[in-house]
Amino acid sequence: MELNEARNKAINKFNKLNRKEIICPAIWLKVKFSNEWFSHITYKDKKHRRKESEQIIRFQCFLDVEEIIKKSYLMQEYMEREEKIKVRDHWETKYITKNVEYIWLIWIIEHHNVKSRTKVILMKEEDKDYAEYLSVIPAWNTKWDRNFIWPID
Repeated sequence: MELNEARNKAINKFNKLNRKEIICPAIWLKVKFSNEWFSHITYKDKKHRRKESEQIIRFQCFLDVEEIIKKSYLMQEYMEREEKIKVRDHWETKYITKNVEYIWLIWIIEHHNVKSRTKVILMKEEDKDYAEYLSVIPAWNTKWDRNFIWPID
């Protein structure tokens, strides 16, 4: 698949998701999609663009995000920390410190008899009643230093 084809499919999917209300059973919150997802897929950081092959894989993973969010009943990883969040106040941009939760959902998806692990990252700010979709990552391993949340019997 070419980059433009993968990008267009992901953008079409985003336009559909942006109008839907998706609830994630793992956190029992609505998940909203902002335009920041695109920069997470195309750039490593503000100055460094990802390789085309990496972008194609991430765009393809994005097509499964809705299914992963709707079917995840378990948080795989969780992190909470204080961060400076950019806030627009009329014409002025300010930074305020907020408590932010990061939630990782990991799912194994099978395409054409090939199984792959996909990690979806959600973010919830302390004063909001919804989580925001941040990024999707083809995941083969997890960070050992995160706090794992296991199901309770």
